[in-house]
Amino acid sequence: MVHDMSMHDVAMVRDGALWFITVRANYACYTRRRRIERHRYHRVSRTVVRYGARVAATRPHTREYSEEARIRLGLAVQRGREAAGHQWRPSFATEANISVRSLVKLEQGKPVGALVYESAARALPNWTEDTPVQILTGGEIPPTVAAGQADAYPIELYEREPRDTVEHEMLAIRGETDDVKWSYIIDRRKRLFDEKHRGVRRG
Repeated sequence: MVHDMSMHDVAMVRDGALWFITVRANYACYTRRRRIERHRYHRVSRTVVRYGARVAATRPHTREYSEEARIRLGLAVQRGREAAGHQWRPSFATEANISVRSLVKLEQGKPVGALVYESAARALPNWTEDTPVQILTGGEIPPTVAAGQADAYPIELYEREPRDTVEHEMLAIRGETDDVKWSYIIDRRKRLFDEKHRGVRRG
């Protein structure tokens, strides 16, 4: 049975439909505006360190500097590490709470992030978190604990040619880069050199 609708009923239906359309349009505008705001927020938040720390611009990636500057920093870290008693990278990497892979990249002048060079700096005597950037920009390198001492190991220890079965086996290890493998091999050579020529045995 069809009921006749009065003009009042028709007006109410029409007003309800208009209200529904208006609400949907307003909601669509609101959600679109929220998406834009969230996108802008995430773009900005990528440049800020969590917990209100310094912005990323004050903690630059080393790729923003020249290769010469990165090599200068890497040599400074290596000399500071060895002078501080860490002749082998693994022990220093453990103290600095970074991976050997990251330490190899830092010392060889390859690009690394602020987390790596700041962690290494905190583990070096006479260094602060700001020292690496200071060195990258041409500033003074802090004196080492044993300032003025050169690398006491013969240059042959750094040759990248396997000498025995152990070194061949170390190079065959999977899951590591050649740089990391050679860092372990050279550290082993230094340990053997100390035991043979200096009477120093290390665990």
